Amino acid sequence: MESRKSELEPVDPRTAQQLFLDHKETECTESTVRNHRYHTSEFVEWCEENDVDNLNDLTGRDLQALRLWRKESSDINLMTLNNYLCSLRVFIKWCGSVEAVPENLYDKVMRPRVSPDDQQAEETLRRDTRMLLTEQGIAPDSYLNRA
Repeated sequence: MESRKSELEPVDPRTAQQLFLDHKETECTESTVRNHRYHTSEFVEWCEENDVDNLNDLTGRDLQALRLWRKESSDINLMTLNNYLCSLRVFIKWCGSVEAVPENLYDKVMRPRVSPDDQQAEETLRRDTRMLLTEQGIAPDSYLNRA
């Protein structure tokens, strides 16, 4: 384990976040980058609260603690937690690709099981929200993606 850790390059969470977002801006839509910014900002906040100043030190146990913190700090539903953890997993995988964390650490981001009913309810809510905004003469994408 020590030999693999020595291959990592030290980076603080905020710097990693900015590098990740810069990378995503070259290949993703503005709304996707905005979502990644929101989710990674929560990760950076957690790191600051837990004295994680070098991502090289991040472990699977830390990712579990982060998952619990995210769920408990805002009492979010499983779909929202799942979406957050999907975004976090993308970020951690990218961090592995630039030697900020062990390459396979992203595999340790455990997502909750979301029932098909919950997924369907989320999709229905999104569709209904878009329809209501359109009926009000509001462009759904610009409204839903506002900062």
